[in-house]
Amino acid sequence: MSKSFHHRLHGFTLVELLVVIAIIGVLVGLLLPAVQAAREAARRMSCQNNLKQIGLSFHNFESAYKKLPPGYIGPSRSDIAIDAGSAGNQQYYGVLIFLMPFMEQNAIYNQFPQALARVDRLAQSGEDLRWFSTRPISLFAGATDPWNLAQFRVPNFLCPSDSKNPTAVWTRSHTRATAATGTGVTVQAFVGLPPGWPINGLGRTNYVGCHGRPDVEGARWQGLLRNRSETRFGSVSDGLSNTLLFGETRGGATTATTPPSPSTYLWISAMTFPSSTTWLLGEDNWYEFSSNHAGIVNFALGDGSVRSLSTNLDGTLWLQVNGMSDGGVNNEF
Repeated sequence: MSKSFHHRLHGFTLVELLVVIAIIGVLVGLLLPAVQAAREAARRMSCQNNLKQIGLSFHNFESAYKKLPPGYIGPSRSDIAIDAGSAGNQQYYGVLIFLMPFMEQNAIYNQFPQALARVDRLAQSGEDLRWFSTRPISLFAGATDPWNLAQFRVPNFLCPSDSKNPTAVWTRSHTRATAATGTGVTVQAFVGLPPGWPINGLGRTNYVGCHGRPDVEGARWQGLLRNRSETRFGSVSDGLSNTLLFGETRGGATTATTPPSPSTYLWISAMTFPSSTTWLLGEDNWYEFSSNHAGIVNFALGDGSVRSLSTNLDGTLWLQVNGMSDGGVNNEF
């Protein structure tokens, strides 16, 4: 007797397939936020490490020269109320240039016109020392044109959470008092590049110095990094662990263009940001510290440590932690 066996093929029905797809969609929806949070946590730690390296380079510079480098090389400090428009022919180099030998960036630093990267070097009548249009060539004989150096991109100067889509850059900037009495705060900056030059072809940065409030020279609210400053650690009476040194910026909308454009900073000319009881953290202003990390902005302190500050920090406390000799020592920030 013979028997015939009939094999029946089994497969998914349409309903079963839809259920499986729905389950997979739910799992992806549950896992995706966790993955994104983990990635942002890694980016935030990398950003903090960048600031840690910058903070250590300041200490190495101070150990070598017994003073900190200038926050930037702008107008003469003989008039604290002078604006950038009246002194627009100065170098406007930023502090990151001076740190390069201590961050293994000698290949870039050694090409700079060293004679112009000095605190005491001021533009004389008829000179134009701006980093993007230094003329004549004889002023930096043997060096590379700073405009060409500005196209080097240094990964440690960029936060991994940077949005990477600016359409304007600041070529020079200046933080000053609004009057000879030192009252008020004014920040001036200029947008200007050769027509058609791609922004992403330049070396950008997300890190800028802490200027403090631009009061009269020697006043209590000064920060560690200012125009043509030469701060010594011994003059920081509030303590290095209580004073901010360097922080983050994501840029911000600039009204120098119509319509307002997302702006960014270049490491060759990065400015120092001021502090006040009204200019706070996390807002989308080009002259305020900010970040793409939710609710916080990372800072390096004078002692080389790194701390995340809440964007809800009180205005008076914010002013105090920027000032190096204001007497308002407060560890609760």
